[in-house]
Amino acid sequence: MNVHPDNLGRLPKQRGTLHDRALRMPLMVGLQRRRLQCYLGLMICDIVALYLSFSMAGYVYIGAEDGASLLLAQLLLPVFLTIAMYNGTYSLDSLKNRGTSVGRALMALAVSASVVVFIAFFTKSSTEFSRVQFALGVVLSALVMAWARVQMRAFVHWRCGASVTNELVIDDGGPTVSLPGAVYVSAQSFGLKPVLNDPHTLDRIGLVMRYADRVIVSSPPERRAAWAIILKGAAVPGEVIDEAVASLSAQGARRAGGQGLLQVSVGPRPHAIGSQAGDKLFWEVDTRYWQRHALRPGLTGLAQVRGLRGATDCEADLLGRLDADLEYLDGWSLWRDVRIIVRRQNIRHSLRRKLAEGGPRLGLGFRRRAYGVASADVRWSVA
Repeated sequence: MNVHPDNLGRLPKQRGTLHDRALRMPLMVGLQRRRLQCYLGLMICDIVALYLSFSMAGYVYIGAEDGASLLLAQLLLPVFLTIAMYNGTYSLDSLKNRGTSVGRALMALAVSASVVVFIAFFTKSSTEFSRVQFALGVVLSALVMAWARVQMRAFVHWRCGASVTNELVIDDGGPTVSLPGAVYVSAQSFGLKPVLNDPHTLDRIGLVMRYADRVIVSSPPERRAAWAIILKGAAVPGEVIDEAVASLSAQGARRAGGQGLLQVSVGPRPHAIGSQAGDKLFWEVDTRYWQRHALRPGLTGLAQVRGLRGATDCEADLLGRLDADLEYLDGWSLWRDVRIIVRRQNIRHSLRRKLAEGGPRLGLGFRRRAYGVASADVRWSVA
């Protein structure tokens, strides 16, 4: 549900009208119970997929369903559900993202299967069941479980709508906030003011926040402290927009010495002082160059695997490298680091192969470096 501030009407004059308006028109539908229904639906699908897959494995391997295949499913089920509860298979992230839902379910299945095999081997009972039948049942379970979770997206959308969480944005005259799927409320239209000594205003704020899973307030600086107190007492995850976080490219916030601190770097990010791209210093080419200092030394490799390292004879050489570094900073993830490591290994193996085929060649080159000083570079090149 998306409510634009312009469509909420003008501020009524009477306090009772404001209260009745918030009471009669809930902005959001409570999703707590519906999310629980989705979790239960996912769990039922996983259980059915497990039993069905092992039954199919019995038919494929033996030619008829027998009690042994169902016994294997019964041994695997409690271990799978225990691990699935701990690794977030039935969590909010799984409801939000299809890939996360499938990935965590398959991870729980793989770990639980490994645990069952280890226990069977440790207790010397692995000879009592067919390893081939068990492996076939696990593989079929993975396929059926993944398919079922993809199909469950329609059920989640039917129960919860476009978003599985209710996000509320209260516009109190602050910076513009763009949050897809959120409900927007004009504080002026509903008479919402961060006044702690007015119980009627606090009641209206509570009614507007009803069923909200996350509240974001955009207000002028002089009212942000009051809104922060309101959100702390509302028992709901709340955030207050502050332009300083964006303008300083802050990476986080913490308290120290009784003061609030914005973490703006995790550096240092080393660079050669006086380095030039063409005839300009690096930060003269693009002021975004200073944002690279938010990276720890050695953690960037995206520019390297894209072939953007080396001499910066012109401004374009620096801009390509800078864009890659900032892209790495903005979209960091563990999987991206893994992909970079794999690509670097592939480049290393390719270079070794070329060296073995063509042999290295020693070359000497001169170029202008920082402060107009000429230096010689001795490099290995491949013919």
